[in-house]
Amino acid sequence: MSVLTFNAGPPSRLESVPVPQPPVGIEIFLEDAEGIHIRWNRTSRYEVQLWDDDAEDWGDSEFVDQPQYTFKGLEVGKVHLFRLRGWSKLFGPGEWSNEMKLIPSEPPPPPAPTPEPLTFTEGTEYTRNASWDWPYDDRSSALLILQGANGGQGGQGGGGGEGANRGAGSDGSPGNAGLAGGSSTVVVSNDTYTGPGGGGGSGGAGGAGGGRSVSGNPAGDPGCIGSTGSLPYAVTEIVTGLSKGDTFQVRIGQPGAGGGGGAGGAGGRGSEQNWNTQSGDPGTAGAAGSAGQAPGRVRIVPLG
Repeated sequence: MSVLTFNAGPPSRLESVPVPQPPVGIEIFLEDAEGIHIRWNRTSRYEVQLWDDDAEDWGDSEFVDQPQYTFKGLEVGKVHLFRLRGWSKLFGPGEWSNEMKLIPSEPPPPPAPTPEPLTFTEGTEYTRNASWDWPYDDRSSALLILQGANGGQGGQGGGGGEGANRGAGSDGSPGNAGLAGGSSTVVVSNDTYTGPGGGGGSGGAGGAGGGRSVSGNPAGDPGCIGSTGSLPYAVTEIVTGLSKGDTFQVRIGQPGAGGGGGAGGAGGRGSEQNWNTQSGDPGTAGAAGSAGQAPGRVRIVPLG
């Protein structure tokens, strides 16, 4: 175990500086593939120790400057104890915290990798509806790369209403979600191949109502802006058994519309104990979200 010693400072000037108290608010806030993460309320520098259930004493100390620490490589199902204490640069360590128990579980599986968007680098690309006839008599298959359109942005939440004297306006309504982007499709010999569109963004939360002022009628806070619609990924399909003159009907997905803005909150009435009993002004409605920025696209790549 590491041992640190400190020289005493001038007593009259430094006696009022407290030795760090045991950290409080200790909690295990996450267990993932990296390890078990703990955190606590900030005080100063920290010393962390671990004790396995088959060890004779506490393990070596680890010192950290942030109010959190990750225990890595702990054996699954084995009981471990940990404790920690704060350090003062002038007076050294404070009191140890209570001992806390750790029993690691099996780590979660790694997240599935996010697929990389396909590149549209070969063949013929379409960004508008079209009809195309297969011109080859020596090729019988094609690769389709299909991508739908972007989803629309969610609408802005409505503003909260104003409150009259000693009243409070009600909160604005949340905005509506944006619409999903349209799918792009190719129809060949009554077979349909589809590239889905991106999802619509969520509507923004409504603004809080204003008011509760004796001398004024403050306006409610504006609502949040909705999130942007998600981008679609391209998908691939193989078309086989083609003959010269077979027709490809290409239909391009259109961007999703933005969600409508939320309604403004109602103005609050004044207190009945006050001469001003009129209602405050309602909040303003939120703005509609913008439509998705890009239509879908399709590429047809002849194969041998």
